[in-house]
Amino acid sequence: MADVLPPVALLLAAAAGGTDGEDLAVLEHANWLAGELDRLREELLTAAVDRARAGGASWSEVGTVLLVSRQAAQQRYGAGGPGEDVVMGRLDEQARLVIFEACDRAAGRRGAAIEAGDVFLATVNGSAAVRAALAGLGVDAAALCREVASVLPARRRGRRPRVMAFSQNVVTALRAAAAQAPGGPVTTALLVGGLLELTADLAAGAIHAAGLHPVAWRGAAGLPPDPAASS
Repeated sequence: MADVLPPVALLLAAAAGGTDGEDLAVLEHANWLAGELDRLREELLTAAVDRARAGGASWSEVGTVLLVSRQAAQQRYGAGGPGEDVVMGRLDEQARLVIFEACDRAAGRRGAAIEAGDVFLATVNGSAAVRAALAGLGVDAAALCREVASVLPARRRGRRPRVMAFSQNVVTALRAAAAQAPGGPVTTALLVGGLLELTADLAAGAIHAAGLHPVAWRGAAGLPPDPAASS
């Protein structure tokens, strides 16, 4: 943490100091630092939850402190949850932005979890490569997104929760994506591949009608064959 605080002060000073021809450099470093702070936040909360649980705290008590339900706290910080570095820590920059956008989408639904549909829509909206791969399969991306959005819960007015939980389907998709890139970064293309395993949680009819499934997707996205399929 000590390594992060000095850059924060320097960036704040630079941002308040007017234009000096290095505005984009300041923005680039600020964006990187924001990502690092998000990662540190997850590590801090995960470590603190682990300590509280080891000390005898119940998931209900943890949820009360974090202002979420018992189920949401256990899902996010329990064993195998998305807070583990093995999943979230391996997202590349674009994939991390996709997850942030998915969180923003779900925030409009009071008390709702981040669903697979939120992540799918964020990948399509946030990645030209994903849209190009869809086009290569002959898929109308806009129509598919409308179909996926139609199966998500309605948005409601209300304060955004401080901590949001991933649905179990998203957790499964993230872990599937990480398994496809052993030791490497998890990209938006891999996220889509993981999500396509969960068509029942998206718009199954539209996805099947488009012939969009993991095998077709891997070829269109320029990904290597599924290592599990050749073993």
